[in-house]
Amino acid sequence: YPEGVQHLLREGYFNGECKGTLAEVLQVETPYRLAIETALGEAAVSLIVEATDHALKGIEVLRSKKKGTATFLPLEKFVSNGSSQVLEIDKILKSSSGTGLIGWAFNLVKCPEDFRPMVKSFLNDYLVVENLDSAKNYAEKLKNHRVNLVTLSGEVLSTWGPIKGGASLKDEAGIVGRKELLTELEKKLDKCQNGLKELENQSDQTEQKYLETFKQVQTLAESIKKLETQKTEIEVEIAQLNFEIIKEKENHERICKERDALLENEKQLKQQLSEVAPSLNDLNKDKFRFESEFDQISTELQELENQLNSQRAVTQDSRVKLVGIKSEEKHLQEEIVRLQDMERELNENKTKIEEELIAVTSEYSELEKKIESIKNQLNKDFEARQKLEEKVHSIEHEYLQNKEQLEQQEKQVRELRIARDEVSEKLHEMELRVSELTMEKNRIQERMREEYEVKLKRAPIDESLNYEVLAEEISQLKNRIRAMEPVNLLALKEYEKEKSRLDFLTSQRNDLIEAETNLNQTIKVINKTARERFLKYFEMIRQNFVKVFTGFFEEGRADLKLAPNEDPLEADILIEADPKGRRLGPLTILSGGEKALTAISLLFAIYLVKPSPFCILDEVDAPLDDTNIGRFLKAIRTFSKNTQFIIITHNKITMREADCLYGITMEEEGVSKVVSVKLEDLELQK
Repeated sequence: YPEGVQHLLREGYFNGECKGTLAEVLQVETPYRLAIETALGEAAVSLIVEATDHALKGIEVLRSKKKGTATFLPLEKFVSNGSSQVLEIDKILKSSSGTGLIGWAFNLVKCPEDFRPMVKSFLNDYLVVENLDSAKNYAEKLKNHRVNLVTLSGEVLSTWGPIKGGASLKDEAGIVGRKELLTELEKKLDKCQNGLKELENQSDQTEQKYLETFKQVQTLAESIKKLETQKTEIEVEIAQLNFEIIKEKENHERICKERDALLENEKQLKQQLSEVAPSLNDLNKDKFRFESEFDQISTELQELENQLNSQRAVTQDSRVKLVGIKSEEKHLQEEIVRLQDMERELNENKTKIEEELIAVTSEYSELEKKIESIKNQLNKDFEARQKLEEKVHSIEHEYLQNKEQLEQQEKQVRELRIARDEVSEKLHEMELRVSELTMEKNRIQERMREEYEVKLKRAPIDESLNYEVLAEEISQLKNRIRAMEPVNLLALKEYEKEKSRLDFLTSQRNDLIEAETNLNQTIKVINKTARERFLKYFEMIRQNFVKVFTGFFEEGRADLKLAPNEDPLEADILIEADPKGRRLGPLTILSGGEKALTAISLLFAIYLVKPSPFCILDEVDAPLDDTNIGRFLKAIRTFSKNTQFIIITHNKITMREADCLYGITMEEEGVSKVVSVKLEDLELQK
């Protein structure tokens, strides 16, 4: 629509006095729309008002606002009147033969009855035919009547002169029927919006499922961590119980060996008594023969009696010890039975735990596969998100470029529309004047024919008119109209389409950003938990390190520190130690033995936080002197109450403190042999 018409319709100055444009009130079937629009010409975009005053009001508004011009059609100016020309032409058409005739233009239009006179006044002399050949045929038959023949493709052939036709420079929907087209497009738009809502709902459901799955994965991961912790605790408990069982068995074996040794000692004493008894008998037999030696023999006898009493006392002590040993043996046997029951129960629990561990391990493997699958999917989603972001950036860039071009084109269109409106207004005024004169002439001819039965002839041509100049002026005006660049009325539709695409991509981008935010939040939670646990265990290890180090060096000091101003998980750990109670310093200023004991202190500090049933040390005493060896072995003895230590060493002092030695020898060339010695057995034998 022209700028003036758009302004009046948009601002709503008439308060219901304006009925819209002529094209809006017409209902035309699709095949005839172009023909009707061509017949109406500029009148199609004219505004329908109730009265002339309303039209003048609209003109005043446009003049004051400087918003262009508009044509008004006051309904009061159009009255219903018959036309004898239509009847005459109908008679001619019925009596003549021919094809391609469709009918009068006003009969092809549907509109409210109030607008029928106005529509008829504009379409009264227009016949609609199929094509240009039909138009030429009927123009020849109706050459004595003033009538216009319009084809379905928009050509106009007038019996009184003008001919209009050619190809349209604009590929767009016509003004007539645009309302019906907009209604159809609105229905399609509603359908598309409903489809979009369904897709959005599906997207929300998919996102909800993703979040639920993600929460399930987190829950399963926490369950796995708890099960792993329980598994570790159970394994430690089982190892400790196995260690206690081994210790009890060793104690039982040691007590049995002590009992056997005591029994052997008692046997020897009895044998000695049996040896002494024959000597006493011999002495009694020789008493009478050796009276001279009575005193000496009495003395010897007294000594033997003393020895016998001593041996009896030893025997009595041995018997007491034997009773105690038997009592202890009975107690140990009961303890062994209890430990065997406990071992059997532990084995049963161990079997159950192993079965549970197998099930948990299987479930853990499946969860790891699921987590790996989800990670792969997240990586794919992240890559897709990056591609979408790149595409969004590209589309945004293209959108900005198109927007600038569209603004420039709109500016050019506005300028061209202003120029076109001016030219169209002049042309329209001329056409209206011609139409008014034609209508006035027809009314006069009709009146003269009805009242006086006189048929007026065409007035003579005014010789003063320069028709060449007028034709040239009309041609120039038409050329100016044709030269105007076409207005892309689909630009708004294309903009909406691109905007819809951009909104969709923006929504996808927002979803990816939200997913990224959730992942970052999860990573933050994991990092926070890791930092808290790290700092907790680091402090425990630091305190243990200080205690163990002071156990090695009574006047020494040591400490563990984290590098400042850094993430605890990434920070360096600083070890400071001073065995002699001076200022704390780095390990580089310590001797080799001091460094070794510092490292062992840190090892035991970590061990105290999470102990194990056994520990293997490989030549850790190599750099230690005799003094530090003693400190090291003292610490080993302290920790060996709960843990079994296996030490690989070449140090004699360390070997002397061991409970059991294992050595490798080669009696034959190329054949190694393991030799084991339990030092407790050697001491008992001694």
